[in-house]
Amino acid sequence: MKTLLTWSIILFIALWGALCTQMPPEEALRYAWLVIPVVLCIQPLLFYIWAPLVEACAPVCFCGGEPAADPAPAEGEKGVKLTSVPVPPGDCLLVRDEAYTAGYTEFEDSKLRKGTQMMLSWRYWYMSRRCGLTLLTRFSNPDDSPRTHEVNITSNDPDEYFHVITLEPGQRYYITPADIVAVSGGVELHARWSLWLPAWCMGQVRAYVASGRGTVVVRAVGGITADTLEPGQVTVRKLHSLICASQGVQLHVRRTETLIPYLLGKATLFDLRLQGHGSYCIRNTFSHSTAVGRLLGF
Repeated sequence: MKTLLTWSIILFIALWGALCTQMPPEEALRYAWLVIPVVLCIQPLLFYIWAPLVEACAPVCFCGGEPAADPAPAEGEKGVKLTSVPVPPGDCLLVRDEAYTAGYTEFEDSKLRKGTQMMLSWRYWYMSRRCGLTLLTRFSNPDDSPRTHEVNITSNDPDEYFHVITLEPGQRYYITPADIVAVSGGVELHARWSLWLPAWCMGQVRAYVASGRGTVVVRAVGGITADTLEPGQVTVRKLHSLICASQGVQLHVRRTETLIPYLLGKATLFDLRLQGHGSYCIRNTFSHSTAVGRLLGF
């Protein structure tokens, strides 16, 4: 249906352009049909010429640099339904919504302070608003507290899974803010731009990088797969399936190997290629975010 609609639009534009030049209807229709061979050549040219040129470009690395340390195996390789996030003394935890809070621990000599924070980041207020990171529930552990508390994170959606990222000083993580469920107060988000050609082909020229010390909990509907890339290893995934990746993971594109489905509009020209050394996390189902949201890293 999508391919038929595309061809209909192309023929209409060609026919309309010919009629605007005051051609007779027969010649205008003949001119419109001459557009078809030209259009038919575009996709093979993109497949055989354009895509290999893009693959030859250097990869995209929004975080920059080599990994600060060998990445530890990710917790919950397939994602978990319930996770506990520690809140040490002097730290706080911001939770996306009260519905994600299953409960928390307290002691007689130490209690959490619970409140509301208007926005995750006033600097990136549009991102916070667009990704639903407003009116966050804030759990604060006082500086003089002798204990570390825990906040339990879960969801009302039985198909929603979580993955916990533990950040140490010097580490940076590429992350999609729309998938953040909870984040420690010591974690900072910074926007990074890349106008390199592979970034445009991935449909994402801006990304958000988490740094500092603390914990970030991300979510995905349908399941999460967390894994580690070894040096020399390459993993190919669908575009926009990546949730987070450590700073040693480089992003690139690889041309799809299925020509006929691509010509019929059933496959994209490029897939996502992950290489380098680090840990990453992908969603097991496809994302439904908008093209503008993906382009700006939301």
